[in-house]
Amino acid sequence: MSAPTRVLGTPDSSDGAAEREVLERLEELLELPATERETALRNMNLPESRRQRLRELLLGHERSGDFLEPGEGISLPLAPGLPQPGERVGIYRIERPINAGGMGVVYLAWRDDGLYRQRVAIKLIQPAQLALDPVRRQGLLTSFEEERAILAQLQHPNIVHILDGGRTELGVPYLVMEFVDGVDLMRYCREQQLDVNARLELFCQVCEAVQEAHRHLIVHRDLKPGNVLVDTNGNPRLLDFGIAKLVDPLHESGTASDTQTTVLGAMTPAYASPEQIRRLPITTRSDIYSLGVILYQLLSGKRPYDTEQMTPAQVERMVCDTEPPTLSRALQDGDATPGYAQPLRRLSQDLDRIVAKALHKEPERRYGSAQELADDLRRHLAGRPVLAQPDTWRYRASKFLSRHRVASVLVGSALMLILAASGLALYQGYQARIAAQATAEINDFLLEVLGQSNVDHTGVEVSLGDVLESAAQQLDSRFGERPAIAAGVRHAIGASLLSLNRLEAAERQILTGLAEAQSVFGDAHPTAWKLADALALLRFEQGHYQEAAARLEQVVTQMQQAGQQHLPFYVTASSNLGYIHIMQGQYAAARPYVEQALAAIEQHGVSVPEDEYANILSNHAQVLHDLGELELADAGYTHARELLRRLHPEGSRDIAILLNNRAMLALDLGRGEEALELMRESVEMRKRSFRGDHPVVLFGLVNLTQMAVSQQRLELARSVAQEAVAMAGRLHPQASEDKAKAWMVLAMVQLNQGEREAARQSRDAAEQALQGISEVTAALREDLDALSATLRNQP
Repeated sequence: MSAPTRVLGTPDSSDGAAEREVLERLEELLELPATERETALRNMNLPESRRQRLRELLLGHERSGDFLEPGEGISLPLAPGLPQPGERVGIYRIERPINAGGMGVVYLAWRDDGLYRQRVAIKLIQPAQLALDPVRRQGLLTSFEEERAILAQLQHPNIVHILDGGRTELGVPYLVMEFVDGVDLMRYCREQQLDVNARLELFCQVCEAVQEAHRHLIVHRDLKPGNVLVDTNGNPRLLDFGIAKLVDPLHESGTASDTQTTVLGAMTPAYASPEQIRRLPITTRSDIYSLGVILYQLLSGKRPYDTEQMTPAQVERMVCDTEPPTLSRALQDGDATPGYAQPLRRLSQDLDRIVAKALHKEPERRYGSAQELADDLRRHLAGRPVLAQPDTWRYRASKFLSRHRVASVLVGSALMLILAASGLALYQGYQARIAAQATAEINDFLLEVLGQSNVDHTGVEVSLGDVLESAAQQLDSRFGERPAIAAGVRHAIGASLLSLNRLEAAERQILTGLAEAQSVFGDAHPTAWKLADALALLRFEQGHYQEAAARLEQVVTQMQQAGQQHLPFYVTASSNLGYIHIMQGQYAAARPYVEQALAAIEQHGVSVPEDEYANILSNHAQVLHDLGELELADAGYTHARELLRRLHPEGSRDIAILLNNRAMLALDLGRGEEALELMRESVEMRKRSFRGDHPVVLFGLVNLTQMAVSQQRLELARSVAQEAVAMAGRLHPQASEDKAKAWMVLAMVQLNQGEREAARQSRDAAEQALQGISEVTAALREDLDALSATLRNQP
């Protein structure tokens, strides 16, 4: 006896609320790497019944395999209101679910109206999603109808066909598509042991399917191997247009809001283009990038980037700012899938170039269409010249620098210093001929190091720090017997490594360079002073504050005794010493050093870059503020900001820091709303200047939390504090003052919201974050002690 027919309905209000929360939580969990989901689930404040329901849904998601792959024996848990096996939706009888997620579910079904029998796939929205707020409900329904309309336009042998569609009596929409009896693209190539040419022929058919969508001005936006099934006849079929979007036929671009729309799923970061990751307007060339990722994986057995364990911020930095290994290098480095790429050990250089062109960071430098990509592959298959050519060295160098905006300025200065290091010969009284020879040797050395980092030779783009460390490793062999030159070069390299937070590598160069300079020139010499200054800043970053201050005090004193206050480096050393005192909250100690740096510039005509002058003005204003001279501090901040805004109209890290400090001043002047707005502006500018996790961003989040607490904007404070704690954990797995500050401000928020026990736990986490740190700054120690005292005094 057949099961009774049931009309698809929605759960009652109590079940619906519970299931809706479960589905919303499921979407959050699915955004995390699989290894982190159980921990996140345990930390959710949920009844145990809902927690168990989530475990069932996650298990079903993990076992379901790729979209529309049957997966015999799989049993997926279904939400209330969804059809069960044996029941009907329209004229179709459900056999079993084959894929389910937080937004929707897909069934294997049969046409069952007595006319003829046909296997189909039916996709429905989860009923609980339709109980959301009216705006989101309408968005889901509209997007579902858009997918139906998109599939109806596409009649191509390599695109899955839509057969039917409609709504249940209660208004739940469904799509009926042909069922593809096959396996995903990667699995098919593995099982069939296809050679390179066969894989390329298969991939060209996929490109033609994508081209058909693009011809209708449709961007798929979620191309990946799991959305390409190869049927039993060896024909690839493109499916799942759930987040596809129509593009402007004139501008071939979407909008930022378009890219944020999701339907029954979302883009897959491992295959998404840089513009998708950054939520920028996209074009059909975004699909070209995704095709490039698939082609890379098809030929090497692994993706260009391993994003499995990464946070969203780390994924963004990786995809948008890092060049992947070339296809050839990926093969040389071994296989992600054992046995998969064994026959593909050697590939034509043409394939390297084709893949690189498809994967270009800049959309306009990719193939103009999927058909162009397929045509170039067919040129390769026919033994004809391909259109893809490598970028020029000049272009790669310009993009390398632009991707490292902050560090490039420092390293650009470093390279200038390296080149200028040969000027030490003149300073020492060398003859002009010897000085010229030293300059030529350093030039040759630099060109050799830069040449070794050329991606054409290495197969992968070498990072800025790697280039510097490579140069450092070769110094002994090139200049080991000439410490006068080596010391200057080591200073430049060590200072740049320090700016990149490569502290151990920086320490090796700075200490060696200082020893070389002292052996040749003694302590009281410009080269020794600069290396001592770099060592002081290194010690400060390592948490050795007293040693840092003592070293710089010695440098400043020696320069004064030698009458060298006219040198620009005297300004730098004095300013750095003031900065070290400021960062420890020692404003009275900082004042004389900051003011003597300003006097050298303003009264004695010492010339320094405008950026440096503006930052010294800002530091001086901060000192005046803490010492109670508020009006003078306000004037100093105003002057500094005018200089920096003229130099950096788009904003910069230095302006962000100034805004932070001026916000603190506004608070003390009784202008609370202005203070909060300045602090928010500072944090946003930090995030623009340093994409993703960065200590400078974390510092701003901590300060914004404290500001929001002072204004009793507790919900804002809580949100920002939680963001700070999460970022601190990612940045500092071990002990760290920054991590302690993040936990401390979260405790402050919890205390203000009456959550005393939670505040005690966060305070304890802050103390734990300081375990093993030998020197804790006095200001942080005082703040933590005050927090502990408040907790003790409260019932």
